[in-house]
Amino acid sequence: MSTPPEARTAQEREGSATRRRLLAAAMLVTVVAVLHHTDHVIRGNLVVANGLPEAWNHSGWPFREIVTPFTASLGVYLLLVPGIVLTLMRRVGANYWIATAIVLGAIVVFVHFVPVSEETEYPSVIYSTYEGGVGGILALMDVFALVTAITVLGVLAVRARRRLKVP
Repeated sequence: MSTPPEARTAQEREGSATRRRLLAAAMLVTVVAVLHHTDHVIRGNLVVANGLPEAWNHSGWPFREIVTPFTASLGVYLLLVPGIVLTLMRRVGANYWIATAIVLGAIVVFVHFVPVSEETEYPSVIYSTYEGGVGGILALMDVFALVTAITVLGVLAVRARRRLKVP
């Protein structure tokens, strides 16, 4: 049985509001990540259909017969979805989301902006795969939205940790 709102302490109300903000941010990251993975698959198909450089194809199993870094990147949902469920169950909180934001942020920034090889998925490659235009702009917006959403999640989690005085 739940406690009536008027009987809840200020700290309980703050904890609930903080949890809702963390959940909203985590769900936003999840939705934007799904859109980004969908973009990977679309761009992979465009690379094949238009005879573009194979190094631009950043899709992989289960959409291609080959296991690629894309395949491994699907593992982000093993952090996001259970984290959302466990947050709803009040089993994890700010510390979980701080760690998740750091891991996801590092992966996304490293893969999309750090020049490691010719296969680095630079914003220019994303844009060029769509031959510019609206598709390229939307794909780039999604990459930057993903970085922004992960950053917001991390900031909210740090603020929650400070506000709720989590050890």
